[in-house]
Amino acid sequence: MKKISLFMSALALIAVCFSSCKEKNNGNLEGVVEDGFYVCGEATAIPDLAADNAAKGLMAAGTNEVTKTKRAGMYEKYIALEANKEFQLILREGKTEIRYGAELALSDTLEGSDVPQIRVYQGVMAENTKMKVTESGLYHIILDLNQEGDLKDKLIMVVPVEWGVRGAMNGWGYTAMTASAFDKNSMTFTLEEALVKDAGTFKFAHSNGWKFQLDQAGLVKAENNLGCDATEDGGAYKNLLPGGKNLPIERGYWKIELKWTLEGGALEKSFVYTPTKTKDYTPAYEHLYMIGTDFGNWDWTSEGIVELAPVNEGDGGRGEGQFWCVRYFKAANGVKFSTEKNWDAPFASRATMSESAVAVTYDNDGNVHVPADGFYMVHIDLKNDKMTIEEPAVYGIGDAFGAWDKEMAAAKFVANGQVMEVTTSAAGNLRMYATSSLTNSDWWTREFNIIGGKIVYRGKGGDQEAVPVTAGQKITLDFNAGTGTIQ
Repeated sequence: MKKISLFMSALALIAVCFSSCKEKNNGNLEGVVEDGFYVCGEATAIPDLAADNAAKGLMAAGTNEVTKTKRAGMYEKYIALEANKEFQLILREGKTEIRYGAELALSDTLEGSDVPQIRVYQGVMAENTKMKVTESGLYHIILDLNQEGDLKDKLIMVVPVEWGVRGAMNGWGYTAMTASAFDKNSMTFTLEEALVKDAGTFKFAHSNGWKFQLDQAGLVKAENNLGCDATEDGGAYKNLLPGGKNLPIERGYWKIELKWTLEGGALEKSFVYTPTKTKDYTPAYEHLYMIGTDFGNWDWTSEGIVELAPVNEGDGGRGEGQFWCVRYFKAANGVKFSTEKNWDAPFASRATMSESAVAVTYDNDGNVHVPADGFYMVHIDLKNDKMTIEEPAVYGIGDAFGAWDKEMAAAKFVANGQVMEVTTSAAGNLRMYATSSLTNSDWWTREFNIIGGKIVYRGKGGDQEAVPVTAGQKITLDFNAGTGTIQ
C-alpha cells in the first residue's frame, strides 16, 4: 500500500507540473520572444515584451531596394499606431532589452525617382527615447543602424500608409484605397468597382510611390509596394511579396481588398489580398480598321488592311475609344473605317471632322478622299463620334534629341518621298510620337518605336523597351510598310 501511495503521489506531481507548464506556454510557440528588434508601447497592440502577443511586434530584416538584397542593420515593420500615445523600438538580445526611439520630426520625403511626395516622421535613433504620431493609422516603420556607414546617422523613419493600386486599372497611375476603421490588430483597405478594361497586371503601393529614399545620395531605399512570389510578371503565385512580381488581373469590374493583420517577422505575413469580380466588362471599342485601294484593295482578308493603333488611356482616360495612324495617301484612292473586318460593322467615315482637318471629300460610295497625295495623320474618337485627317506632325523626344520638351523643331520628322526622316542630336534612348489636334492627352499616349526593324506602337501598354542610339543617326520611318531604320 505504501508503494502504491508513493506512485500515486508521483503521478499527481507530474500532472501538476505538466498543467503548470501548459498554462505558462498557452499551448503554442507564438508567444516565444526571439532576439531582434520589436515595436512596442501604448500606441500599439503590444504594450511590452512581457505581453502574450509580444512575438507579433518583431520587425523584419530590411531590403535595400537599390541592390534588391537584405541590408545589414536595416529593419522594417507595418504596424498600427494610435495617435498621441508612446511607442518604442526594443532590441531583445538574450535576457537583455535595450529601448530605442527618436526625436521624430515631420519632414518632406527626400528627392528621388518614384519617391512619394508626402510628409513622414524622421529622427536619429537614441536610447531610452519614446515616440509618438499625431494621427492614428497604419504606419511603415523603417530602422537603419547605418552599419555600412553610408548614411549620416542611425535613422528611424515612420511613414503613414495609404494603400493604393497601380497597374491595369489606371495605366500605372495611382488609385487610393479606402481604409477600414482604425484597429491595432487588423485593418482592411478596399477599392470598390475597379475597372480593368484589358487583362494585365498591377501592384499594391502605398502613398503614391514605389520606394522611400533614406539618404540624399539614393544609396539606400525601402520598398513600399507589394507584388507576389511568381517567377514572372502576371504568373501564378501563392503569396504577396514586397517588391515582388506584378499581380495578374483579368478584364472586368473588381472589388479589391488588402487586409493587414498584426504579425511578427517577414512583412508578407501581415498581408492577404482578396479580389472579387463584381461584373464583366465588354469594351465598346476593341479595334478600328482602315480599308481602301491602297490598304488591302478593299479585301477584308488582306494583310494590307490598316489596324489603327489605340490611344493609350493611362493619361486620365482621355484616350478612351480613340485610334490613330500615320500613312502616305493617294488622293485618287478613297478609304473607309470599320470596327470589324466586314461590311456590316458601323463605319466612322462621316464622323464630325475637327476644325484643323484637311478638306476631305466623299465619293458616291461614302469613301473618304484626301485633297492631295502625301502623309496624313488619321485620328478617330469613336466614343464622341469625332475624327480628323490632318497633316502629320511626328517628333522625337527625350535624351536622343537633347531635351524632353514637346514638339521641338529640331526633333520633327520631315517627309522625303514616301518615308519620314529625322536625325538624332545626342546619345540616348530613342522615343517618338505623333501629335493630334483631336485630343489633349499627353505625347506618350501616341508613342511608337523601331524594334527589330519594325514600327511598334505602344498602344494601351506600358513603356516600350529601350532603343539606344547615338548622336547623328538618321531615323527613317516607312509607315505604309510598317518598317523603320536607324543608320
